[in-house]
Amino acid sequence: MRRGVVCLFLSLAVVWGSPVFAGDYEYELNLGTIATKDTPWGKQLTMFKKTIEKASDDRIKVKLHFGGKMGDEVSMVRQLKRADLQAFAGSTAAIASQVPEVAVFELCGLFKDLDTAYKIVDEKLTKPISEILEANGFKLYVVGENGFRNFAVVKDDFKGIEDLASLKMRSQEAWFHEEMYRALGGNPVQMPVSEVGSGLAQGNIDGFDNTPLYAYAAGWHKYIKTWIVSDHIYQPAMIVYNKDWYDSLPADLQEVVMLDQDVQLKLGRKLVGKMMPKLVENMEAAGVKIVHFTDEQKAEVAEKCKVVHKMFVDKVGGRAQELLDDAYDK
Repeated sequence: MRRGVVCLFLSLAVVWGSPVFAGDYEYELNLGTIATKDTPWGKQLTMFKKTIEKASDDRIKVKLHFGGKMGDEVSMVRQLKRADLQAFAGSTAAIASQVPEVAVFELCGLFKDLDTAYKIVDEKLTKPISEILEANGFKLYVVGENGFRNFAVVKDDFKGIEDLASLKMRSQEAWFHEEMYRALGGNPVQMPVSEVGSGLAQGNIDGFDNTPLYAYAAGWHKYIKTWIVSDHIYQPAMIVYNKDWYDSLPADLQEVVMLDQDVQLKLGRKLVGKMMPKLVENMEAAGVKIVHFTDEQKAEVAEKCKVVHKMFVDKVGGRAQELLDDAYDK
């Protein structure tokens, strides 16, 4: 009987994330993501889970909720804010729904190539964004990788951004993604990821922009005729904790959940970077037309997007100008 009572007490402690007895704690870490288990993100998160559970001697149990099981990204960030989730892995755009300054990462036309993006993200933006996240109830673990976003459309004669005027393009659920389309003369339609496939199939939208990896993982590539390598937005990902949950951990477990940050950073970039060109090749082999924007076309996008950069400073305020100046300091 006594053994049963102790087991019940342990079970309740795990559920509520409370200490079992002094000096011996058991915590549950629920992480939500729209990534699926069979993607590079899924592999990276599985490694993350194993690292934490092993280093904590199983005092922390990590539960990975893949494939949007806990809702869309914006919903999961709200759940993270409330501590209904203890961690979130996903786009910086989603995190910007609660911490607007994070939008700086995804301003269109900001980074001309990956080397520039990595340099600015690592050396200029990660530290101040980490401070801003903490002030808003979040704890940054690592900035991950999603890659450059490209345009994709159902028509087969797309030539340049002037064609956006005649198309209904799915926009990620963030104001700066919508304004990017407007700056380029397009017609944005905000839509959660769960509706994009059916939206393309039913003609409710004519295209979208995303990374090759996410478009492939979601199956959106099946509905398009042209993939445009425009590289107009660099989109990192993040793994972020609820700060109150992090602060509730004993000091040794706080160290555990922050282990291997540099390893995870490099692994994410390696896994995602390795797949990107292969995915574009696979689309071409499947009959999708691949169009590469010229340097001049990319420069035109960057110039038109400067109005969105100004809007970022005006709408967000606070340290927005400082962050943008840092991003410009190439």
